[in-house]
Amino acid sequence: YSRLEVVRVFLEEANLDPSVTGPNNQTPIQVAYDHEVIKLLIRNGANPLEAQVQNMFPGTPRSQVEDTIIRAMIVGDPACGKSTLVEALKQSTTGMFWNRPPFGAKSINVKPCTAGIIPHEITNSSEFGHVIFFDFAGHSEYYSSHAVVIDCTSISTAPIFVVVVDLSKEEEKIKLRLNFWVQFIENNKPSFVSVPHIVVVGSHYDILTRQDPRHREHKVNIVKRFAADIIRKTSLEFRGFFPINCQKIGTHTDLRNALQKSCR
Repeated sequence: YSRLEVVRVFLEEANLDPSVTGPNNQTPIQVAYDHEVIKLLIRNGANPLEAQVQNMFPGTPRSQVEDTIIRAMIVGDPACGKSTLVEALKQSTTGMFWNRPPFGAKSINVKPCTAGIIPHEITNSSEFGHVIFFDFAGHSEYYSSHAVVIDCTSISTAPIFVVVVDLSKEEEKIKLRLNFWVQFIENNKPSFVSVPHIVVVGSHYDILTRQDPRHREHKVNIVKRFAADIIRKTSLEFRGFFPINCQKIGTHTDLRNALQKSCR
């Protein structure tokens, strides 16, 4: 299912149904891992929601999805805190100030490992308006479907990209993975009318607080400068680096402010 020309012949000359199932009861798009093959299948009628995506827009035809909806793509390695961050952002946008969780409240009901892409839709938020946070799994087997979802959901409005890196890791490891995700976004983004914004979040900052303050600040500054330097070489607009404890909602003020400005 990843030989583009063979798939093209099956679909366009032999007129095979792209939703046909094999012996394992899976459709071609469910087992395809090549970006171009997945796009070809979608163009020929395959269900894009089967490309490792569950319930992206339940009950809503793609043609009716409003361009005013903000798409925030949350990417990063496995277990770096993406799902916890999304859950915290959801809880912090449930209403006005007096309806928010108390300062320092922890996120709850977060699965330890995301499979595929999980969308979280928030409507009528006083901070973000109408936004969908896409929680992207960090495992490599999902990368091709990630690229397709970025392509298919960014209809005419550039999304906001949030790259999450784990500050508890070694400095060189952080740089390596941060560079990977920035380049992944740069290489897979469609052509937008506006320039996509990118925010970098340093998770597990609470672990760094147990270390010597000088070492902590030195590490944070190095990662911040590195992020600014590599993003400056892309077509993305850098909107800031924010070291946080993903579980402590009360520590997200600067990050939420940055996301709010990008949504506007």
